[in-house]
Amino acid sequence: MTSRPSPKGPLLLVAAVAASYLNSFRGAFQFDDHNVIAGNPAVHSLAAFLRDLPSGIRPVLKLSYLGNWAAGGGLFGFHLVNLLLHAANVLLVYLLASRMTGEKTAGGTHHPGTVPFLAALLFALHPVQTEAVTYISGRSMSLMGFFYLGSLLSYVRGTEGGRGWRYGASPVLFVLAVLTKETALTLPAVLLLWERAFGAGDRSFRGILRRQAVHWALLVLLLAAVALHAGYRDLLLYGFGVRSLPENLRAQSYGIVYLLSRLVLVHRLNIDPDLPVP
Repeated sequence: MTSRPSPKGPLLLVAAVAASYLNSFRGAFQFDDHNVIAGNPAVHSLAAFLRDLPSGIRPVLKLSYLGNWAAGGGLFGFHLVNLLLHAANVLLVYLLASRMTGEKTAGGTHHPGTVPFLAALLFALHPVQTEAVTYISGRSMSLMGFFYLGSLLSYVRGTEGGRGWRYGASPVLFVLAVLTKETALTLPAVLLLWERAFGAGDRSFRGILRRQAVHWALLVLLLAAVALHAGYRDLLLYGFGVRSLPENLRAQSYGIVYLLSRLVLVHRLNIDPDLPVP
């Protein structure tokens, strides 16, 4: 008989999130909030949402805004969902970190230690998370992250324990993540890295790709769907109309370096940085 992990760690993490972001409920609509929520009819009614589906992008994200709008909770409801999403992501990080570092009993139970707790606490309280929690439109990252981390955890638990339904949930969550924000298309690469670093079974590329065949097949289909979708295509054409491909690559590279540097240079965080084109 194995002992159950103590709930003290997760409860402390949720309490830390609530205490840190309680003042976010005073926030108003800012920047893109006016365009994508307050002034966007597609998230004000189900009929308008359905009309927008053929040409609109990020339908799962819009559906979450629609749910808030229809619930009638006002700004409080939007901020509450953002806070709950961040708390859920913190717990997912905690569970994933415990898979990486926690001891595993004979019964298969993972007992998280200090390292997973500290990793999740850093994720919870790092100032770089402020935009995703307090800025309502920042939900695009936190909601995508919820599906993304959930897909990764489902894959890990499904492949380790032979639980088919958990593995089956992973591709579904992957699709939901992509339909929230396109950054989620990187998930199959992360699954590959996880297997190479922490996988318990056949760690050859052939064995790994066999287990991940569904995810990679979905990646191809999703890339094709994005390329063929009018809304995404117009967005790409607009981006390349502003800058050439080399300029876009240089700007994106600079942006990635800038964002990574904010993990350390927390005193220079900015919700709307004026990034130059190198």
